[in-house]
Amino acid sequence: MKHVLNMTRRAVLAVVGAAALVTTPGAFAQAGSSYPDKPIKLIVPFPPGGGTDVMGRWIAQALGTALKSTVIVDNVPGATGTLGSTRVARAEPDGSSLLLGISSTHAIAPAIYKDLAYKPATDFVPLARVALGGNLLVANIDFPVNSVKELIAMARKPGSDIMVGSWGNGSGGHLALEAINQTSGVHLGHVPYKSESANC
Repeated sequence: MKHVLNMTRRAVLAVVGAAALVTTPGAFAQAGSSYPDKPIKLIVPFPPGGGTDVMGRWIAQALGTALKSTVIVDNVPGATGTLGSTRVARAEPDGSSLLLGISSTHAIAPAIYKDLAYKPATDFVPLARVALGGNLLVANIDFPVNSVKELIAMARKPGSDIMVGSWGNGSGGHLALEAINQTSGVHLGHVPYKSESANC
C-alpha cells in the first residue's frame, strides 16, 4: 500500500526582523539622499502562493509604506530558489533589487550545487532576518500513524512504500526527510514538488 506524507514549512514571522527591514533606507545613505529613485523589486525565488511568497508580499507592503515608494514582488522560481537568487546577484548594486533569501538559497545550495552561479557570502549584503522557519511532518487524518516513531515502525515493515513530499530537491524539507532516513535506517521516498503551495 502506498502512502504519501507532506513535509511542509511553517514560517513564523518575526515582527522585530520586519521592523529592522523597513528601517533600511539608512543602509543606502551612501547611494544618495534620493533613494529610492525608482521602483524596488523584491525577488521571491519561489512560485506564488507559498509561505515565502506570502511573507514577501507582507514585507513589500511594509517596505513600500516606510520608503514611500513602489515595491514590486517578482516571483522567480526554479532550482529551489537559486534562479531568483542568481538574478539578484547579477543585478545592478543600486538597491533596486532585493532578495528574500532563505536557508535553501544561502546555506543548502552552496553545499549541493558544484557550480552555483553566486556566492552567498560575498554577492549579497544582509539587511535583516525577517522570519524563523521550521518543518512540519503532516499526514492525512486517515493515515494510520500518530507519531514519527510509529511512522518509522511502519516503514520497517516488509513491502512498505511510504512517500514524503517536500517543496523541492535540496530544500529544508528534503534534508529533514533524509535526516530521518539516515538516523532511523529506513527509506521514506522523496517526492519533490515545485513549490510549497503545490505540496499542501
